[in-house]
Amino acid sequence: MSKLNTREFKGLTAEKRVLPRKIIEFIYTLTPMIIKAENGYWKNCMSQEEFEQRFIINLTKKINNFKGDINDKDEINMEKFYSTIEFLNKTPVPMKYKNIKLLGDKVRLAVLDDEKSQEMAYLSLGVGLGEMNSRGAGFVNYRWL
Repeated sequence: MSKLNTREFKGLTAEKRVLPRKIIEFIYTLTPMIIKAENGYWKNCMSQEEFEQRFIINLTKKINNFKGDINDKDEINMEKFYSTIEFLNKTPVPMKYKNIKLLGDKVRLAVLDDEKSQEMAYLSLGVGLGEMNSRGAGFVNYRWL
């Protein structure tokens, strides 16, 4: 992206940095995490459990793309990845996409200490949570233990 110049964007520099492997206490979204539902915003048509299951399945698919080592349906389990989820916004956070606004949420996940959960959290730092990551949604940051 460095030296990329368009009407909307001018890339100046790029830097490659590898994050050290430490125990991640929690991850939190910097941009809204989008989960697309048939009827618009997810809170209008699905429960929180369905929401959580949907983004965990999405993250598992991303892991399968990179590593190909999580194939069992037993691995798609919320308790194995994080202990609590906290919604950081009171109202939906809008994100412009084409001529519409998609609604998302900012969340914080307390990551469990086991190896598989830490691996999923570490990978989510690169690929994001939820859908529309290629458009800038669902980017996460971390806090070490």
